[in-house]
Amino acid sequence: MIHHLTPDFLLDRLARGETSGRLDGACVFVDISGFTPLTLALMEHGAEGAEVLANVLAAVFTPLIDTVYAHGGFIAGFAGDACKAVFPADTTDAAASSVAHAVTAAWAMGEHLRHAAAQTTRFGTFAFSGKVCVAAGAVHWDVWQADGPLAPNAQQAAYVFGGPALDAAMQLDPLAARGEVVLTPAVAARVAQPLRTEPRDGCLLLTGLDAPLPTVDDADHTLAGDPTLAARFFPPELLNSTVQGEFRRVTTAFVNLTGMLPPVARDDFAATLFRLLAQYDGFLGRVGRIGGKDDGHTFLLFWGAPTGSERDVDRALGFLLDLQAASPVALRAGVTTHLAYAGFVGAPRREEYTCYGSYVNLAARQVIAAAPHEIWVDAATATAARDFTTVAHGTHTFKGMDAAQPVFLVTGRRARTQTRAYDGHMVGRAREVAQLGEAVAPIFRRSFGGMVIVRGEAGMGKSRLVHEFLQTTPFPGPVRHYVLQTDEILRRLDATQNRPLLPGSA
Repeated sequence: MIHHLTPDFLLDRLARGETSGRLDGACVFVDISGFTPLTLALMEHGAEGAEVLANVLAAVFTPLIDTVYAHGGFIAGFAGDACKAVFPADTTDAAASSVAHAVTAAWAMGEHLRHAAAQTTRFGTFAFSGKVCVAAGAVHWDVWQADGPLAPNAQQAAYVFGGPALDAAMQLDPLAARGEVVLTPAVAARVAQPLRTEPRDGCLLLTGLDAPLPTVDDADHTLAGDPTLAARFFPPELLNSTVQGEFRRVTTAFVNLTGMLPPVARDDFAATLFRLLAQYDGFLGRVGRIGGKDDGHTFLLFWGAPTGSERDVDRALGFLLDLQAASPVALRAGVTTHLAYAGFVGAPRREEYTCYGSYVNLAARQVIAAAPHEIWVDAATATAARDFTTVAHGTHTFKGMDAAQPVFLVTGRRARTQTRAYDGHMVGRAREVAQLGEAVAPIFRRSFGGMVIVRGEAGMGKSRLVHEFLQTTPFPGPVRHYVLQTDEILRRLDATQNRPLLPGSA
């Protein structure tokens, strides 16, 4: 099964050679609460907890997403505990119909959220609530892409949905209470069938539908267009993954451009973004905005999910400093490192790969609080940063955290040293040290020693083993060793070619 991580709407248009566009119709913003306490509770149960969490996410999201597609819409994107749906009108005459279907779908989604307010699992019962916001108008979409081939399976494109209709739907969110469905007055004016509404400040509360519209799409979900286009946005290993979800140690970075990119600079910035993403082994989850008052673009990135290394923190900070240096507008970032649920969220028809957890949310709170040009990190990230310097920036109170959190500012790269210091004594590796000794012994007999590969999971102590061997072994003659760090240099070499990636790219 291929995970549907990119809207079929976009894949279809990319197959036609389109990389941006505008449509008229309606937007529905669904905001759900309850996933963070669920994630924290199930983390204690390891793999079983991850399985239960994946099942709960599916139980909550699948009916919502199926309802959107049944009424002619599609999921434009996710935003943490929320999702955004677009109901396009192919013609001006069809605009009223698409808005009416959006209202019918919104009411059905609100009913589902009210009935799914409690999810019972073998680890307890968990409460959920949600609100649904509907607006109408123009929607813009755009594809950001690299300007040439990168490392194999590297992400080379991302999509962005925006425009007045999505902005208006998100701006309704603070006006709605949990369990409510709210509309803009313009939506009600474009719907022919009678609606039961109550006036609110700046919006209308939908209290019922006298004549809900029937569904228009009950087809099985299929991947539209050329399936290889989906691999431009997400690596094939992820698209074909059989792991629904797991708990992983993840470095999360929210990066916010504090202003809109000039049109002439957008393509160059996108090319730099994807080049650095490949160079530093990051994963771009989404491009969007944090709330309706976000003046620029916000990027959600992960290191440690879907794959990780023992250098995730340094790679994340290296990416951020290099992107900051190349950005034509000021950027700010929030970074945390902690255990999180990493997996697929949504339904077979449409999903997102993302991470859930209180420290993922903390990174989002950090970026909002940071000033332009600042990179805020939590204590775990500051401690794990080997190659970067940080300074304490006081303690701050963030929504969703029980206590004030220490914050650190990233100030730059640390001067490299010839050797790396380790605390304490290494234990339990005598056999491996002896094997290394046997491997290099021919060198001192003037023979070729061959090559030794040390393999192991991230954090198992591969570097420590080699360090201890070189520092403590009594060699029979003088030894000179070299450290040739290649993992990031190779990725720079991959970016030297320049060929179009997507239809319409230059």
